[in-house]
Amino acid sequence: MSAGRFAYLDSIRGIAALVVVAEHAALTLSEQYSHFAQSFIVQLFQNMELGRFGVMLFFLTSGFVIPWSLNTKYQSPLKRFAITRFFRLYPLYWLSMVLALLFGSYGYHYESYSQVFANISMMPKFMGHESLIAVFWTLQIEMVFYLICAFLFYFSVLRHRMLNFTVTLGWLFMSLVVAWVNSSFQRQIPIALPLALFAMFYGGLLRQCFIDKSQEAQHDVMKLSICMVILMPLSLYLNYQVAWLDFLIANAGAFICFIVLISYFKITSNAIAYLGVISYSVYLMHPIILNGYMTLMDESALAIIPASWSIAIICISSIYFAILTYKYVETPFIKLGREIQGRVSPPVSQRPV
Repeated sequence: MSAGRFAYLDSIRGIAALVVVAEHAALTLSEQYSHFAQSFIVQLFQNMELGRFGVMLFFLTSGFVIPWSLNTKYQSPLKRFAITRFFRLYPLYWLSMVLALLFGSYGYHYESYSQVFANISMMPKFMGHESLIAVFWTLQIEMVFYLICAFLFYFSVLRHRMLNFTVTLGWLFMSLVVAWVNSSFQRQIPIALPLALFAMFYGGLLRQCFIDKSQEAQHDVMKLSICMVILMPLSLYLNYQVAWLDFLIANAGAFICFIVLISYFKITSNAIAYLGVISYSVYLMHPIILNGYMTLMDESALAIIPASWSIAIICISSIYFAILTYKYVETPFIKLGREIQGRVSPPVSQRPV
């Protein structure tokens, strides 16, 4: 684990990744085979929206980390940030696309070449196309967050406490507006975007509380938490109607769990932290593993395998595959990105006199 990483944050990522994989496995099994739907563990994942819980943990962690990767210690910090994000995200993302296209006859399909090209950008929804793999939707939101952070950094207000408080509250109110529009006018505007951006900026304020020890940030978080307790249930009720409580429990649980795990109960287990290090590979590769499992196993075999065993097999296989893609794809490209960074954006102290 590299210096400068918080092991407990990697542990949170590891937990989030495992929960997402397990939930996707449970849902896919129950959709394909009715007898799996009766399993207790499958019903647990379905009723508690644990996948949403895991994704929200990812968003909170991004908000806790990403704004602090932009700093003036280096020349051309925005170029440095762009290089970091590109080599960290895109090579593995493109590999997952290639695998999805190669195995198209086994469950993954694309409607047109324009859909494929839109997915290459990592932001297909904003170009009017569906994602090749469903889990890509979170990466589009991450990209929006990166762009907002870069914009705020350019104007030297990325860590302006009062502005961050206002922006965070604004995204919470935006989620309520979107939910009201969807409910009142039968629209389907994604509420996930404002809610996720709220979580990310909230995560940034939590960093100021627990790492920077800012009393002002603590007051801001308290005020935002009160607003969240009032507005988030209303937003979720308006948007999801019948299932609103499941989404509320998942979202609230993620916020509570994140705060506990960065303050009172930091998990620094090497095994769980390593799972967090490879969590991006786990997240992108598990749909390929899941699809392969469902394709290779015939109905008679699945009929005698307990749901919990199938979920465990999918999780373990995803982790092993992720170890390989992290070692042979992520790590080399991250190293290449750092080499380019060193040339394009050296430390300010190395600036020629």
